Amino acid sequence: MFGKKNKEVPVVELGDLAEDRISGFKGVVECETNWLNSCVRITLRPTVLQDGKPIDNQTFDIHQVRVIEAGYYDKPVIEGDTKTGGPCSRPASHKSPV
Repeated sequence: MFGKKNKEVPVVELGDLAEDRISGFKGVVECETNWLNSCVRITLRPTVLQDGKPIDNQTFDIHQVRVIEAGYYDKPVIEGDTKTGGPCSRPASHKSPV
């Protein structure tokens, strides 16, 4: 009805630099969400600031996004025993009131 239906899902990887074909919004692929109705959405995190402030992430249908540069943002590599967060102590257990 509105043109040729494309059933193939484009290959978009986390960390790719991508652009929305309609709005021209560009950013790093930060998230891919799969919905119950088979809709796949891609969230882009901009790589630039606007007036010195971060721009909000935007989410688009996967068929609307094209990859500009694959592997633009390499995933961080954790080597050896490097800890990635703060102290992780087990929470205190409360005794049962019964």
